[in-house]
Amino acid sequence: MRFCIGSARLRPPHLVSLRPSNPAGHTPDWFYPSIAEYSKILEIAGLEVREAMLFDRPTKLEGNDGMEDWLKMFVKSLTGDELKLAVETLRPTQWNGDHWTVDYRRIRVKAVKL
Repeated sequence: MRFCIGSARLRPPHLVSLRPSNPAGHTPDWFYPSIAEYSKILEIAGLEVREAMLFDRPTKLEGNDGMEDWLKMFVKSLTGDELKLAVETLRPTQWNGDHWTVDYRRIRVKAVKL
């Protein structure tokens, strides 16, 4: 499992165990491939990757409940105590006392049809 937010790359065992994997090995809520994985998907689809870049994109979340709201929006299967546990797991690195930050990572790819 790989997350789009760097802090979740810690892969807390209690969060990983909450979601069953599908046959392809990713969970529906969290499929964020590496550049190599994404390039392979594009190549299978008949594209040739000419350029790929991974970059950080920290994003400020509004309000004290910003992380909880973000998780509710993007991880619909995470509810109740599991949601609270996820928020508290992220608090030490993502809450600065004033606002939450999601440390997004993005892949930008340039590919051509073969």
